[in-house]
Amino acid sequence: MKKPQKMERLAYRKIGDETIILDTKINKEIHQLNEVASFVWELCDGKHDVQSIIQKVCEEFDVAESVAVEDINAIIAELDAKSLLTDNSL
Repeated sequence: MKKPQKMERLAYRKIGDETIILDTKINKEIHQLNEVASFVWELCDGKHDVQSIIQKVCEEFDVAESVAVEDINAIIAELDAKSLLTDNSL
């Protein structure tokens, strides 16, 4: 996934540092994202590629890129596996 984008059908709300996502169409589930996953979710706008998301996470949370790469890729892969994202680079 090069430029992840939130699926339009989803309702979501940020509460404090976390985000709650309501998927009423596909999986009929509620998802709760922690602070870092919420930050990544906000950047999944179809404009940021995965590398720029990693860079922004590194800046925001003062973490080395070598540490962030695996975690951010895992977050994006999990969101994609739950049908919460689409790829805007196609």
